[in-house]
Amino acid sequence: FEAMPELSVLLEENFLQDEKGRWYIPDRTKESDIAKLRDKKLWKEFESYMLKYFKTNAPEILDEIKNKGILDKDLTENIKSKMSECLNEFDKIYGEN
Repeated sequence: FEAMPELSVLLEENFLQDEKGRWYIPDRTKESDIAKLRDKKLWKEFESYMLKYFKTNAPEILDEIKNKGILDKDLTENIKSKMSECLNEFDKIYGEN
């Protein structure tokens, strides 16, 4: 028997929020919705890297990055790429964690 996921998790994973905080189904024909979905996916990946490699204070670091707007949407792809390169290099030097 499989546990039911929380509603908040289902909403976060499958829907987007408008400027008033209301959930809506992403329109895959709209460039803005596609970009939001891509950014959300990349942010989740970034969070997983942070939690894997910087276990201490990871939630606080992530909150600070989100709240200060350090991740500019135009830079998201570049950051993901560079972080992936850094983590691959880290793994080569120190081995998998």
